[in-house]
Amino acid sequence: MRLTSRMAWFDEAVANLQRVKANLKRYKAAVLKAAVEGRLVETEASLAHREGRSYETGEHLLQRIVEERRAKWSGKGKYKEPAGQTSELTIAVPDGWTSATVDQLGSVKLGKMLDKQKHTAGAPYRYLRNINVRWGTFDVSDVFEMNFETDELERFSVRAGDVLVCEGGEPARAAVWRSKQTDIKYQKALHRVRFDGAYLPDLLVIALEHLAKSGALDELYGGSTIKHFTRETFVKLVLPVPPAAEQARIVAEVDRRLSIIHEVKSEVDSNLQRAQALRRATLSRAFAL
Repeated sequence: MRLTSRMAWFDEAVANLQRVKANLKRYKAAVLKAAVEGRLVETEASLAHREGRSYETGEHLLQRIVEERRAKWSGKGKYKEPAGQTSELTIAVPDGWTSATVDQLGSVKLGKMLDKQKHTAGAPYRYLRNINVRWGTFDVSDVFEMNFETDELERFSVRAGDVLVCEGGEPARAAVWRSKQTDIKYQKALHRVRFDGAYLPDLLVIALEHLAKSGALDELYGGSTIKHFTRETFVKLVLPVPPAAEQARIVAEVDRRLSIIHEVKSEVDSNLQRAQALRRATLSRAFAL
């Protein structure tokens, strides 16, 4: 095979692999969109109708979440009702679902402001920064320490099930913290969302990734040069609320499909590296003759 033919073959192989990667990206976007819109798994309303039974709707679930949060209130001062939806902040949902603001579903708190000159009292603790939060996971290979005083330990704690959401950098980038370690804290560049009711934290991450990557959140970001997802805006974000049983099926199906996407992408990346290495080796041998 002549050199030009070999190079054309390598170029075509690389182009084909790049197309596969692009298709995987589009497929992932389609999976997230279907999950948020209630098209990924059979809805609980459809199942209940087919099986001739009743079920707890998303509306009933939301009412239960709000009532339980009110009953569990133990903070300072009078309980403040969460921000509800307005006519400008609504989304379409399928039968059996409802929608609610982030504020109605969970509590949102920003982390501790980083100031090494002021934070000299207390004891050092590791804390999460914006850079540690990736989509759906955490990179804790580079975690810093900052002093926290005793009365700050619970306020800035991170526990299993919390969602950490980036305020800046890549706004809305989020992941569920699953570790059971209790000595990790977080800084002000992150929102901590804590769901004490029956709303799966994975659903928030799924919705945020869909909304962020589709551009639906662009108009909500503050800042003229550096985009920020402020707390004031974030708590008013409207999310879909499926019935509890359906939530679990959605999360499981998203996990299953994204695992397949990840495996295929890893194989494609490996093949790309091999093809590019073979191309370089072929050129090297040709010009060494």
